[in-house]
Amino acid sequence: MNNVALRTFSTKKEEKKQSTFRYKQDTPEFSRVFTFDTETTADEYLNLKFGSFNVHENDVYHYGGLFWDERHVSEKEHKVLKEYAEKHNIRLFSLKEFIKLFYLEVYEKKVLCIGYNINFDLSRIILDYGHGRYSGKDGFSLVLSEDTTYPRLRIKHLTGRSYNVEFTRAKGKYRKKKTFKGHFLDVSNLACTLTDNKSLTLEKACEIFDTPIKKKATDEHGKITPKYIDYNIKDVKSTYQLFKKVRLEYEKYQLGIPMTDIYSAASLGKQALNQFNLTPFMQQNPEFPPEILGNLMSAYYGGRCECRERKIPVKVTVLDFFSMYPTVTLLLDLWKYVIADKVHYIDDTENVRRFIEAFTFEDALDGDMWKQLNAVVEIEPDGDILPTRAKYVGEDGTFNIGINHLTSNDSMYYFLPDILASKLLTGKSPKIKRAISFIPKGIQEDLKESEVYGVHVNPKEDNLIKVLVERRQEIKGEMKKVSKDSHEYDVLDAQQRALKILNNSTTYGIYIEMHPKDEEKLDVFSNVNFGTEGKYEQPGKFFNPIIGANITAGARLLIAIAERFVLDKGEVHAYMDTDSIFVPPHLANELSHLFDSLNPYDFDKPILEIEDGMEDIWFYGISSKRYCLFHKEGNKVIIPEGKKLFYKLHGLGHITNPFSRKLKEGDQWHKRLWEDILKVHFHPESLPDVLEMYENYAVISNLAVSTGTILKRFKKLNEGKGFDKQIKPFNFMLVGNGTTVDEDGEKVKPVAPFNKNPQIAIEKEFIDYNTGDTLQGRQYWKPLSDVFLDYIDHPEAKFEGDVGVLQRRHIKPTGCVYIGKEANKVEMQELESNTVETYHDIEKLRRFILNLTPAEAREIGIKYRSTLKKLKDRVKEGEFKLNTKEMRKIIKSL
Repeated sequence: MNNVALRTFSTKKEEKKQSTFRYKQDTPEFSRVFTFDTETTADEYLNLKFGSFNVHENDVYHYGGLFWDERHVSEKEHKVLKEYAEKHNIRLFSLKEFIKLFYLEVYEKKVLCIGYNINFDLSRIILDYGHGRYSGKDGFSLVLSEDTTYPRLRIKHLTGRSYNVEFTRAKGKYRKKKTFKGHFLDVSNLACTLTDNKSLTLEKACEIFDTPIKKKATDEHGKITPKYIDYNIKDVKSTYQLFKKVRLEYEKYQLGIPMTDIYSAASLGKQALNQFNLTPFMQQNPEFPPEILGNLMSAYYGGRCECRERKIPVKVTVLDFFSMYPTVTLLLDLWKYVIADKVHYIDDTENVRRFIEAFTFEDALDGDMWKQLNAVVEIEPDGDILPTRAKYVGEDGTFNIGINHLTSNDSMYYFLPDILASKLLTGKSPKIKRAISFIPKGIQEDLKESEVYGVHVNPKEDNLIKVLVERRQEIKGEMKKVSKDSHEYDVLDAQQRALKILNNSTTYGIYIEMHPKDEEKLDVFSNVNFGTEGKYEQPGKFFNPIIGANITAGARLLIAIAERFVLDKGEVHAYMDTDSIFVPPHLANELSHLFDSLNPYDFDKPILEIEDGMEDIWFYGISSKRYCLFHKEGNKVIIPEGKKLFYKLHGLGHITNPFSRKLKEGDQWHKRLWEDILKVHFHPESLPDVLEMYENYAVISNLAVSTGTILKRFKKLNEGKGFDKQIKPFNFMLVGNGTTVDEDGEKVKPVAPFNKNPQIAIEKEFIDYNTGDTLQGRQYWKPLSDVFLDYIDHPEAKFEGDVGVLQRRHIKPTGCVYIGKEANKVEMQELESNTVETYHDIEKLRRFILNLTPAEAREIGIKYRSTLKKLKDRVKEGEFKLNTKEMRKIIKSL
C-alpha cells in the first residue's frame, strides 16, 4: 500500500475581486401559480409531443390548456388532441403560443412556476441549448424561443436532487428592466426534503401527503390517445394539489424564506441558524490561520463501517446509538462553538499528553470528560489503531476508510476522541508531537430568539440541538397515547419527522461543507503545506471543522468504547456501521446500559438502544454495507420485513429491478438477491441453478443527463444529427454494463431508451456509447450472474482474512496524497470511472523532475532522452501542466 490520503483546506494565491452586486428580489407571496407537465416520445431522444398547464390565483383556477409540438406529433395525433380539446372545452396551443404564455406568466408577471421533476419538463420545451459558463459552469443554457429578447433559462445541478433554475439576463426590450431570475419550484425535491426521502414518485408523494387528487397510472407512453391525455392532465392537477400540501408543511418550519430557496435538508438547517442572526465561524474569526484549518481537515474522516465476521452465519443483536451526531454534539459541548464571539486556539501539548496518559476506560464513560475533547493532536503513528484512508483494493481502486494499525514516517493529525479510541483498543498512548486546544470565548451579542417549527429557542441560553431532540421525544411520547389510524397520530408523526430533519441538518454536514470551484493557483494546507494548481474548494457558509470533523471522531470513540467492552468479554462484534454495532445477544442488555452515564438529555432513555425486531437474529456479512439479518426455521431462511431494512446491498443501488415488469416499491429485488446468496451459502450445490436464473437478466442502470460533463460524453454520438435525434439535457435512459469488446479493443457500452421494464432493452436495438453505432443482441449486455458471483466474493479489503473473524491490517504507507471533497457520482459509474480531486506539491515535483536520470525516467515509462529534456526545460521555465501523459506517469510513480 503506497499512500494514505488526507483531506485539505486551500486558499487562492491570487484572490480575484468578487462582485458585491446582488440581485435583490422582493419576497414573493406565490399567490399565483403556473403548473405544467409534458409527455414525450418513447425513445432515447424524449422529444416533446404534448403537455398541459394550469394557472391558479389564490387557489382559484384561472385558466389552462393543452399544448403540442408540431415537430413530433403526427396529423392523426393532432386530430386526437383537437377532438379532446373540443370535447372537454380546453384550449389547445401550439408550442410557440405556449412559450409566449410561459414568458407572460413566469417572467413578466413573476408567477411561481412548478412541476414534478421540473428540470426535465423545462428541457422538453426548448429549441436549442448551450453549456453554462461562469457561475453556471457544468450546467445548461436553454433556448425556449426564437425571439432573442426573451431570456434563456439556466439550469445547474447543485447536489443530490437539487438544481438551481433561473432566467439569464434579458436582451432587447427587456434589458432595461430590473433583472429577474424567476421563481421555480421542483415539488419533487421539496416533498423529498420534508419527508427525509431520497426519491419519491409523484404517486407515492401524493399518497404520503394525502392529496385529494391522486396520480393516475398508465402503461401508455409516446402515443397520443384520449386516455394518455387524461393521464397528463391528471398529473398537472395532482402536482398542484401536492404543492399545496407541501407548502402547508413547509410553513410549519417558520423559516422566513421562500420555499424556492430550499434545496435540501441542509437548507433547512442553515436557515434555522440564520434566524438566530448567527455570524458563521469563518466570518467571526477571519484571521484564523489556514495552517490550522488544514490540520483540522487532515483529521477529518467519515463514519466507521466494517464487517468483522465474514461469510459465517452468527447470532447477533443489533444496537443503535440514539441520534448519534446530535448526541455527540451535546457530549462535546459544540453549541458553544456555534454561538461563540471568538474561538481561540492554544498550544496545549503537555496538558493533552498528561490527559491521554491518565485516560482509562472508566473515564470514557464520564460525561464531563467529553467536554475536554475539543483538541487536535499531531502524532507520529507507530502501530496505533486509527482511521486510515487508503486504496485497500489495489492502486487503481478508490479510497476507503478503515480502522487499522498505522505506522508512518509522516506526522499526522487526529482529533482527541480518535486518539483516546486508539488507546482503548491498543492500551498504549501514541507518540504526541503537538496538541492544539480550541476555546470558545464569549457569546455573539446580536443573537436573536426565534421560533423553529413551533419551538421557541433563545440561542444564548438554549442549546438548539438539545431543545429539538427533547421536543421530538415529547411528541413521540404523545404518539403512543393515540391510535395509529387517527388524524392526530399523522399530525404528530409529521411533527416528529420534521424535528428529526432539523436536528440532523443542524449537526455535522453544514460544518464540513465544501463547494468545488474552478481550477486556480492554490496554497494547500493539510499535515504539510504546499503550492499547487487545482480545483479551489470554497467553504460553505457555516464551515467550521472544529465542529464538523470532531463530531465523526466523537462517534468513533463511542463505537470504540462498545468494541472494547465486547473484547473484554472475550467476544468480537460481527459488524459496525457509523452508529450501530452487532454483538453476541448475551451481551446486548449490559452493553446498552453501559452508556447510561453519558445521556446528555433530560429524559431517561438508553443512548445505545436495542433495535426492535433485531434481537437474537442471524447475521451473514460479506463486507461493509453488504450484509443480511435473518431467521431460520428448520432449513428455511426468513428475511423479516420492517420499517428498517434487514439487509444492505451497497454497490447495487444503481441497478434497476430485473425481476418484475411491474416495479415494486423499495428494494424488493434486493431481498430476493439476498435469499439466493443465503441459499448458495447453505446449499452450495444450488449455485449452478441460481447462476442459470441470473444469466437471463442483464445489468442495467438508469442515467440522467444532469450535467454538462455527462452530456459532453455524448458529443460523438450527437455529431452530425438533427436536434430531434440528439441526446439532450435531462434526457434519461438505460445504460448497460457491456461485456463484448469491439474491434478497437473497447467494451461495448449499451445506451437504450428508458422503459419501466428495463430488461426489454436487451432484445432491442441500442446505441453503443463509445462509437455511436446501432447494435442489437444479448451478447453485448453483462449478465446479472456475473454480478452475483462478484458480489458474493467481494472482499472486506480493510481487514486481513477471508472467512470467519477478520484481523486488522497494519498499514505502513510510503507517503501521503492530498485530496479534495469525496463524492460518489453514481450516475456515471457505468460509463466512466470517477476520480477524486488530488493536489500535488509543485515544488516537490519540480525537484523530482530536475533530478530525474534517463534510466529512472525509463523505469516510469518516459523512454526517450529528448522527452525528458523537454520536460525539464518546461519545468525550469515554470510551465507546469499536471495533466500531460508524462506528468501522469511521474505522479503515479511517486
